[in-house]
Amino acid sequence: MTFKNNSGADKSFDKNYNNDRSHWTSNWKIEIVPEDKSRLTRFMNEELSFYNSLVETFNTRLRGQPETIGLLIGDWEKIFCICAEIRFRASQLRNANETFVLPEQLLPYKNLLLGSDSKGRILNEKYIVLLDPASAAGNIHPLTRKNLALEVLYFYREQAKHALQEIKISGMDGTSYKNSFINLEKLDNTRKRHLQIPKEALRYKYNIAKKILQIWTPYNTQPLEISGFSNIDEKPWNLMIIHQTPGGVATTNTPWSIELKNVPNQYLIKLVEVKNPYAGSSNYRFAKATSGGRV
Repeated sequence: MTFKNNSGADKSFDKNYNNDRSHWTSNWKIEIVPEDKSRLTRFMNEELSFYNSLVETFNTRLRGQPETIGLLIGDWEKIFCICAEIRFRASQLRNANETFVLPEQLLPYKNLLLGSDSKGRILNEKYIVLLDPASAAGNIHPLTRKNLALEVLYFYREQAKHALQEIKISGMDGTSYKNSFINLEKLDNTRKRHLQIPKEALRYKYNIAKKILQIWTPYNTQPLEISGFSNIDEKPWNLMIIHQTPGGVATTNTPWSIELKNVPNQYLIKLVEVKNPYAGSSNYRFAKATSGGRV
């Protein structure tokens, strides 16, 4: 795979992105062999599926029982992340006793998961229904699973705080209303078509003989190659995005690219390639024609 430096290219599409595009660092166009295109597309759909599963579950919790989301703090947050990383279903512990053999990563939390207190099992149904979504299907790198799940949890925990706040109406004694909150929306593979790979999951080196930078990802059969570029760490970065170039509905002719980002978030949960919610739907042409706007 050969990369072309696109860092000086037209970035007019940036203004159409959400806030997760504000940390743009550098953009490299790439040529990908057909077998890796199909592999990347498959893994993109796996990442999308895991994202949508989490969003669907937490949207339901936020609407119905927002107070329960706040239970996932401290050690419970760590357990949630481990369940996401190794795809462990907490529900299999519902009737388990202390002889159950936990995965090594969960052994430090054996008392919480298998123990009891004066009220009964510590791992009650409220925790199980919150932990189980972390094990949802999604065949992607374990670090990406953990980071995605954690950022979704952070988002909904903050929204749950808003949902539980009561706003008193000035001048009306005792009258109040519930504060508003925001849901994330489920997406399709037109709007969200990328892989987010943390730097720790990548391996790279400069090939002196070929004068190219080679990058190995968890998803490619061949290393990604950048010619004429030797120092990938010239600027700080911690996240790589692989996708078909954003800004419109992708076709077979839409070029592929990577972005190197330096971001405070472990996963960019609001990152999309196309903002228009009609994109890719049967109403897309109608919506585009009547709105006069770009996808």
